[in-house]
Amino acid sequence: LISASDYGYSADLSQCNQTLKNYYKTGCGDTNWLKSKYFYWTMSSRANSVHAGDVFAVYDIGSLNCHDADYWNFVRPAVFLKSGVFISEGNGSESSPFVIE
Repeated sequence: LISASDYGYSADLSQCNQTLKNYYKTGCGDTNWLKSKYFYWTMSSRANSVHAGDVFAVYDIGSLNCHDADYWNFVRPAVFLKSGVFISEGNGSESSPFVIE
């Protein structure tokens, strides 16, 4: 899963300088390449004792907000590559998978 900050960094930071919760109000969520038409979880929790069961989720409108972890959401697996690793060919589709070197 991605972290909440990964979602924030995937927007155009020269235009998106407000909180992640407000991305949808300014169109930042629309230009964010990690936005989806489905809610999906991140690995980041609210991390306070009052809301210990809250986890950040990317909402379909492009914002990021907390929700109870028992709520049904999609998951979006992620792979994090070291800086020396690169994609040498392919577009990531089933017929043309990425070749990683």
